[in-house]
Amino acid sequence: CNVTIDGKIEVDYLLLRTKEIQDDGTVIITNEEQINFNFKVVLAANFALRTITLSITPQNLTNTELLQYRIFLKHMSAAQSVTLKALNENCDFVTVNNLPKLDLGKLDAEITFLQKIVEIEKYFEVNLSIPNEITLEDHLTIYHLYTMIKNGIFHGHWNSLNFSFEVSDQLRHSIDDIKDSCISISYINDEEIELFGQTLRFLLLRRVDNAKIEDYTKVRLKIDVLDNNDILKIRFISSNEGTFSDAFYSEESEQKLLYNKDAN
Repeated sequence: CNVTIDGKIEVDYLLLRTKEIQDDGTVIITNEEQINFNFKVVLAANFALRTITLSITPQNLTNTELLQYRIFLKHMSAAQSVTLKALNENCDFVTVNNLPKLDLGKLDAEITFLQKIVEIEKYFEVNLSIPNEITLEDHLTIYHLYTMIKNGIFHGHWNSLNFSFEVSDQLRHSIDDIKDSCISISYINDEEIELFGQTLRFLLLRRVDNAKIEDYTKVRLKIDVLDNNDILKIRFISSNEGTFSDAFYSEESEQKLLYNKDAN
């Protein structure tokens, strides 16, 4: 049979077989014999009492399949009817009306979350095992990665940053040129992010805007007593509302991020 929701086919083929007939006449029909199908379907029908119970239980689903299942549940919850159609006879043999309504707000949140997870899995070619408890840090990491994957660039705000520089004549001249003015700082960094037991590695390109040396006079005094090749630490603070932009490094993202400040 196939499964239709409000006349639209949602499951192309479902192999149902009668498992047992109970003493009260209830017929138990399942898809236990169906191979390569990750849902256990149980249909309990008592035609004398005119009652039908349909249960669908996911089994060993990937995150992509979990996403599809949540979307299916949303469609089913909003539906007027679900119909099982016998393909050989080309006729409907069970129609379930007055379906129980699920919490659509919760379903939408689960769908949005799984969409992000699936995109991250595709990009990094990994399988993520979602734990029972997800921390705020996990959610922020997922949002950061997903935004870079889907939009190309992630935008955020910052307050202060510390950078270490190797002293050189060029650095001395640059500091003299910068003084108390606001600048943009760009750099590439090897990133390793832990997410649900997986280590995700990538090159991050970041541009920090509206950066200002916190204490120019102090930095200038420090660099005067340092030799070339020594390490100088400089603290930058944001002027007004400092922003930063992140992207996975590529020649394309470099051109967009570094040479087009209005890139979204």
